[in-house]
Amino acid sequence: FGGRTIAMVNWDGNGTAPSALDVRYYTGVDAPGTSSVQRFNSYYDFDATGGSGYGYTISLSYDTSMLGTVTSSATARLAENSQGWQTLMSSTANPVTGMIASNTVLNGFNLSTGVDMTTPLSIQLLSFTGINQGERNRLDWSTSSEDLGDQFILQRSTDGKTFTDLANIMASGKPSTYSYWDEQPAIGVNYYRLKLVSANSSFRYSQTVALTVGTRNNWNVTLSPNPASDFVNITMTGTMAKAATWQISDMSGRTMATGSLNSSSQQFDISSFAAGIYILRIGAGNDAQTIKFTKQ
Repeated sequence: FGGRTIAMVNWDGNGTAPSALDVRYYTGVDAPGTSSVQRFNSYYDFDATGGSGYGYTISLSYDTSMLGTVTSSATARLAENSQGWQTLMSSTANPVTGMIASNTVLNGFNLSTGVDMTTPLSIQLLSFTGINQGERNRLDWSTSSEDLGDQFILQRSTDGKTFTDLANIMASGKPSTYSYWDEQPAIGVNYYRLKLVSANSSFRYSQTVALTVGTRNNWNVTLSPNPASDFVNITMTGTMAKAATWQISDMSGRTMATGSLNSSSQQFDISSFAAGIYILRIGAGNDAQTIKFTKQ
């Protein structure tokens, strides 16, 4: 390049730096996967040999002829694709030095280019799914690209029209998988969506996921006597949405006896049990209650 510096890499001192770093510079060509944003008409392709656990900052050479559709140096930001494209919003371009600097520690090498901060590379959602687990709902989503500073706002609705914010999760800045448990969903159908907010505050919504929660169990169990010698009696109050089962285990987890509850009051014979502490578990669907008792 006629003595021109096209890239400067500074290692952060961690891990082992690569033994070699090859750089290919493409001019007059858009970087793959950047057609939806304002971008440089050039890009860099890095290939590192060896090394592990390292980090680095980088500065790349540019001039006004490389700005492409980027408005100006003032709005230019570095974008890198080591694990999916991400716009480095803390990066800066200096037209005096002719360098665009990451200003943040990176890991891994692949493609680098410049984009306009007013149209950063948006979150690319791979999937958004959910599953009901009794009285809880779990939401899962994954991305193929995201930026540092992006965020996911999980929203919920009971009518599919009016949504309220449920949780705010910051993006990790690289392709990732996320999960969230809604511990107190409404009875009936719950509608969920993600508000995908980019670092420049622009946003869009995901598709809607609908999950149904059945009637909650509203019941309680009491046991007597405690301590007991030959028998224990249980009394159940409230309403159970599903049939209940019972299980008695010792403290090692060994099951001593099991069965189904057929009335609100029931007696269990424990005369053959050795003296010690036991656990009675009453389960109804995904709801359960446990009581410890002592056999004398």
